[in-house]
Amino acid sequence: MPMECKVANVKGDLVKFIEMLAKDYQVPPIIMSGLLSEILLDWKNRELIQLNDNYNEILKTINEQLKKGDDEDVHDKL
Repeated sequence: MPMECKVANVKGDLVKFIEMLAKDYQVPPIIMSGLLSEILLDWKNRELIQLNDNYNEILKTINEQLKKGDDEDVHDKL
């Protein structure tokens, strides 16, 4: 399934679920908006952590490759 379809499906399901929760708990839209803002902030923090972890992993890989290259250069010179 293409990513565009997955995103559309997730969005649709989220909207349905949020509407259902708001109705079941009788929470007005202004409160739901605040809750969604808090949830979005939490997800953005998760995203930043994941980006940072990915960046650190890339740097680690690059440093390992550079070190390996330096070791190979030293052996070539001997």
